[in-house]
Amino acid sequence: MANQSSINFPNQSRNNPEPPNKQGKNNVWLIAIILLIVVAVLWPIFRKNTPTDQGADNLTDGVATTTDLNDTILDVSNLDLTSPEIEPVQQVTAVGAVTPVAPVPTTMMVKTFFANSKLNPEGENCSMVYPIYRTVPRTVASARAALEELLKGVSKIESDTGFFTSLNAGVKINALTISNGVARVNLSHDLGEGVSGACKVASIRAQITETLKQFPTVQSVVISIDGISEGILQP
Repeated sequence: MANQSSINFPNQSRNNPEPPNKQGKNNVWLIAIILLIVVAVLWPIFRKNTPTDQGADNLTDGVATTTDLNDTILDVSNLDLTSPEIEPVQQVTAVGAVTPVAPVPTTMMVKTFFANSKLNPEGENCSMVYPIYRTVPRTVASARAALEELLKGVSKIESDTGFFTSLNAGVKINALTISNGVARVNLSHDLGEGVSGACKVASIRAQITETLKQFPTVQSVVISIDGISEGILQP
């Protein structure tokens, strides 16, 4: 019997290359890993240069920042606003906000003192006088302004509520000075004409004195008529 020849085949699993599909999968994983590495390296750079952050870092390009504006706020605390060269019309109060300065008042309130038949019906206290507020143009001569209002007498409305004056009509101020707490007022001769009776004299003195003593610089009042203070306003 003839010897049966045997054919030995080489181990194909050891020498043949990997199948194409397995090799393709390996290449995909390799590319994916490389992409992840590239993204990890470039992401911080990309993040830093995004339009939002870049715009925030470059606000000073053509547009002033809040810090810059705060540094340029006008300091008006040391300005002399009474100087004729400076008009106190506007004042900076905040970044980008301007408000007008309140105008200086052109009027002021003063008190004038009059007797009142309803508040003192019996007239037992002839020196009892009551204040009436008057609005006058603002002035540094506030005592004179108040006294001039007193000499005008009472209005119809004031009279209807019981107020009346003991001063004669037409009295004028010749002079008024205030020094060392003493107000010296020199009035025209009209003040003493036809004046009689202790009660009327007391009321006249009270009206003038209280009107002037409303001011803190006045503690006492000396009344004179045409420069004479002795022997005037006698009952």
